[in-house]
Amino acid sequence: MELFLEYADYDEFESQEAMEAYLEDLSEIFPLDVNRAAIEKLLMIPGIPERIVHMIDEHRSHNHISSIEDLQEIRGIGTAKVASLRPWLSAGHKRSGLHSVRQDVTVRQMFRFQQVLEKASGYSAQDGTEPHYLGPPFRLQHRQQVSGSRVAANLTQVKLPGEPFEAPAGFDFTSANISISDTGPVSRFVLGDYSARFGQGLVMWSSASFGKGGVSHTAPYRRAHGIMPYGSSGQAGFLRGVAAETKLPVPFVTRSPINSSGNRTKSGDPALVISGFHSSRNRTAVELQGDTIRPPSQSPFHRTENELSRKNNTKEFVTGGNISVRSQRWSAGVTYASFRLNRPVVPASGSSPFRGRDTRNISSDIVVTHNRFRLFAEYALKLSESGDDASGYSQALHPFSTGSSVNGNSTTGNSTTGNTASRNAWIAGISGTIGISDWILSLRNYGPGYWSESGSAFGEGSAPPGNQSGWYAGFRVRPHSRFHIHGFLDRFHFPAPVRSNIRPSAGYEPMIALQYRPSTGMSINVRLRYKKRDTEAEVQDDYLRNIRISSYDTRLAGRFQIDWHVTGSLFLRSQYDMVRTGGLHQETNNGMSLTKVIRTAFRKRWRVDMGLTAFQTTGFSSRLHVYQHDLTHSMASGMVYGTGRRSYLVVRYRPFDSILAEIKYSRTHHFDRAHVGTGHDMTAGPVRSAAGVQLIFQY
Repeated sequence: MELFLEYADYDEFESQEAMEAYLEDLSEIFPLDVNRAAIEKLLMIPGIPERIVHMIDEHRSHNHISSIEDLQEIRGIGTAKVASLRPWLSAGHKRSGLHSVRQDVTVRQMFRFQQVLEKASGYSAQDGTEPHYLGPPFRLQHRQQVSGSRVAANLTQVKLPGEPFEAPAGFDFTSANISISDTGPVSRFVLGDYSARFGQGLVMWSSASFGKGGVSHTAPYRRAHGIMPYGSSGQAGFLRGVAAETKLPVPFVTRSPINSSGNRTKSGDPALVISGFHSSRNRTAVELQGDTIRPPSQSPFHRTENELSRKNNTKEFVTGGNISVRSQRWSAGVTYASFRLNRPVVPASGSSPFRGRDTRNISSDIVVTHNRFRLFAEYALKLSESGDDASGYSQALHPFSTGSSVNGNSTTGNSTTGNTASRNAWIAGISGTIGISDWILSLRNYGPGYWSESGSAFGEGSAPPGNQSGWYAGFRVRPHSRFHIHGFLDRFHFPAPVRSNIRPSAGYEPMIALQYRPSTGMSINVRLRYKKRDTEAEVQDDYLRNIRISSYDTRLAGRFQIDWHVTGSLFLRSQYDMVRTGGLHQETNNGMSLTKVIRTAFRKRWRVDMGLTAFQTTGFSSRLHVYQHDLTHSMASGMVYGTGRRSYLVVRYRPFDSILAEIKYSRTHHFDRAHVGTGHDMTAGPVRSAAGVQLIFQY
């Protein structure tokens, strides 16, 4: 998870909370028991080829894997591949009889408390009025999980800073589910909160995912896991209701025989997988005149009177399913999803093209794997929706078409409306391994008239797929066992206005990274990432008239990092980050940070992480995201700008194998300001500090 966070592109997520919720969701899944994990979960390991997964599945059907090193017994899996799989896999003990039934049940409990120690202005009464925030400033979360080989249950409750709280049932957000797997004809059944991911995400992908910030030679390709129980604290990326999945033999296809051990002599027999889901949950939206609303908010906060008055004021219904045929070498499927709100949406200018109450989408997808090559594609179509009128789409696609001036010319009149805008979307690609290189090529074209509120396909930015085309090329080269090179080039184009642009726009983004391991336990990493994107600026012409002209933004980011595992109990990291932003008609801003991290473990029960970062930036646009170690399953990547110093200390103590206790303290000292934060989150003085405590019980 740390590796993902260090390479993350924060523009790929709607918010910091969405990114942390996704990482938390992944950290709840991994590490997987290599002997018991379903193939769908093994395929979620970043960058793992399908052929490796099926080789592992074939091997474990005849042999028990007692340690991850046993995977080297499989022909084609060497030491380097085992090392890359070790963070994601574990090897459970072999069990039998009643002992296996008892031991296969795991109970896990987590309690977490976090708080900023300085008091923000929103928590203080001013001029005789009540505080702006209605609740105390701490964040409180607990999770209770029970999981067995076939049945699992989860309860997660969260109270965010500023939200009212009355124990024990005063949590603002509650998520719960119960799931059953591999029982009779039902391969998976979930009642409660769950996620659903199908195809390449054009129609249904109910949680966030990494795009270009993931593994460069696999980034555009999405591995759909179908339906899974939801266990994160994120309050946006999930469905709530009922979902089921069944696997059946494909009609008229001969199945391979079963040997004396009860295993089929040939793995990978095709299966017909049928999934269905229905979700009904409350969402929060800004109310307009009458019964109309803005698109439902992604914000999880309900701290003030206004936020509480809007809480759960909109009902959302999502219904759909997927039918696919899957085998070891190929899969093909059809996905349908219907998204509906009980109140009509009127989007703000330049925002979501979704308008009205509902939208329906259908797609077909295919994945073909042959030896070391993979072909993947998905084609989707948006069916009619309640807001399909020319005026509605014209405003959604051309939000500035009300007489704005572009170089003195009016923008009204000659714009493409929703009736002629393309309502289809597709993505296709090929990836493979040739010698020492892994690579991927991908094309995408999401029409301006296409929109899937439940989708999240690969692309530029965090919005659902729509109004975007482009191509992506990524690679990883291993010229030596100690030296790796990886990178990508992404070219994107927006055929209709987006954000504050009144014209079509485009951009490109390359990245190159080098990794060198001079010795066992030491790694040197260098990375450069650049992005240029069209934008517009408002200037005055010779007659002092305000006009909009073409411009562009640029951002160059670099990193030099040395990781050194000095001993089994001592780890050191030195990291230098820099960023430079600017563009046409824009001021150039620079930023840099220097980070030192020390991790030490002693007596097998204690571990201490310490970090110190010194940073300096000339503006907010040159801000930096600096990763810091945090409580288990809590992902910290605090943004810094200005001039200052940030430090943290995390202490972990495991008195017994079933108990983990943690405490964290962090402190940021700004040298160039008299207060920290803005608005009601502003604290007096140049220092912002925070503390957290967490207990995890597992037995």
